[in-house]
Amino acid sequence: MAASPYFTPEYISGFSGLEEDIRHQLLDEQKMTSDGITADSLLTIYRELYHRFEVLRKPRNIRLLPSRSVTTLESSGPGWKLLMEHHLDQGRESLESDVVIFATGYRSALPQILPSLMPLITMHDKNTFKVRDDFTLEWSGPKENNIFVVNASMQTHGIAEPQLSLMAWRSARILNRVMGRDLFDLSMPPALIQWRSGT
Repeated sequence: MAASPYFTPEYISGFSGLEEDIRHQLLDEQKMTSDGITADSLLTIYRELYHRFEVLRKPRNIRLLPSRSVTTLESSGPGWKLLMEHHLDQGRESLESDVVIFATGYRSALPQILPSLMPLITMHDKNTFKVRDDFTLEWSGPKENNIFVVNASMQTHGIAEPQLSLMAWRSARILNRVMGRDLFDLSMPPALIQWRSGT
């Protein structure tokens, strides 16, 4: 299945109603859907490489090496030596490179104001907030006050939650809640994909 059907309000709605253990299982299964490469990106890379090597007949100086982790990085003369482990067959490989670019992802961090409020905030576990459908944190503070979060609820809203493609919908949902009325019409036509039974 293409990645795009996951990145819809309907998917978030279906995901958030699942049992916690099922949500964790789906997050593990779908990780590369949001963190991996898209079919469009693969096609663009393929076309560029085909043009470079087959049409222009340039030397094949590029290799794609999927399913590997760099385990060691050593200085080697003017460049670097990378030791790698293959995830599928546990094979070990080395690679010489002039340049190494670290694409290590990102790390979530709590805003500085939040630690003082943490005793009032309900958590799934040590690192995961309980986030309601309207992107408010569950907490024991004053009921008229809310803490809204964005990109902090993958465990409750699924892999679609941090995606930029849903920013307008997320923002409208939050603003409707803040204003206490529907400033933005978020009604949807019947979904093509029914993520839950009986929907």
